[in-house]
Formats: sequence, structure tokens, C-alpha cells
Amino acid sequence: MKERYDTYCGLYCGSCEVFLANRKGLVDELAREWEMNPADL
Repeated sequence: MKERYDTYCGLYCGSCEVFLANRKGLVDELAREWEMNPADL
């Protein structure tokens, strides 16, 4: 399936840290850095 780069938040997905972390498999690291639950990202 082709990815879509339009969002409800109004940001460009290509520069979104959460989107990029998901693509690279780094959600756990980002969640730790932001002190969040990985499921919330």
C-alpha cells in the first residue's frame, strides 16, 4: 500500500519525527526520549 503524506495535524509527514521514527523502527527510543508510552506515538 502506498503511504499518504497528508495529515489532520497540518504538518508535512516527511518532516514529522513520529512518522520517521515509525518508518525506521525507532518508536521505543523516541518515546523514551520524550518520556511517553510508545503506543501513544
